[in-house]
Amino acid sequence: MKYKDIILEKKDNIAILTINRPSELNTLTIQTMNEIQDGIRELDDDDQIKVLIITGVGKAFMAGAELKYIRNISYLEGRKYLGKVVNLVNAIENFEKPVIAAINGHAMGGGMEFATACDFRIMSTKAKMGLSEINLGSFAGASATTRLPRIVGIAKAAELLFLGKTIDAEEAYKIGLVNKIVPPDNVMDAAMELASELAQKALYALRTAKAALNVGMSIDIVNARKYALDEMVLSFGTEDMKEGMKAFLEKRPPIFKGR
Repeated sequence: MKYKDIILEKKDNIAILTINRPSELNTLTIQTMNEIQDGIRELDDDDQIKVLIITGVGKAFMAGAELKYIRNISYLEGRKYLGKVVNLVNAIENFEKPVIAAINGHAMGGGMEFATACDFRIMSTKAKMGLSEINLGSFAGASATTRLPRIVGIAKAAELLFLGKTIDAEEAYKIGLVNKIVPPDNVMDAAMELASELAQKALYALRTAKAALNVGMSIDIVNARKYALDEMVLSFGTEDMKEGMKAFLEKRPPIFKGR
């Protein structure tokens, strides 16, 4: 499939989805969101891909909504646009394989919400993050009120959401918002290093571990534990589980085949 606003690359078991609107700081148009969704669906159907890295071209990872568009739209158009934003961040969170946000530049508003939907976040020391919607007379409602407290705690989430503060990479790392901060030139190298490590794992195990983690954050503890146990037991029937146990006993690295 041909794309205009994104670049989709595949390197062995790793996919890289790059938002390619640098002149607009990678803001989200309806077309951009549709293309990202299409890219995710394409990767969902590719069992050779075990990990997805998402990044941006230029100075920004993603600057969120396209303000010059939404400032003049009607209520119904606004509902449609913001509904697409919510569907997009849900698609990232529910993508079956691990997703790494390689935050090469500023991630503001919807860009920060997009990043929090990823499983891992690696951030440039020169980048900044923030939920500035409150300063525009609104608030970050695409996912920040639900995902962010689960990552940084409700007090820090309230601070970011209510005050519209912009934080630097050091602060983002300190509060647990990102996994790692690296110099700007090393962001993709660090993301690829993590992706390569993840890609060595069994695909079924990666998928079910991510699903169980997401379920565990959204339902009661008793049923979440039952879900995780059921999925773990199912993994015992895979060839990869048998290979993993055999390799462990033979003191060698496992060779997983996705079966």
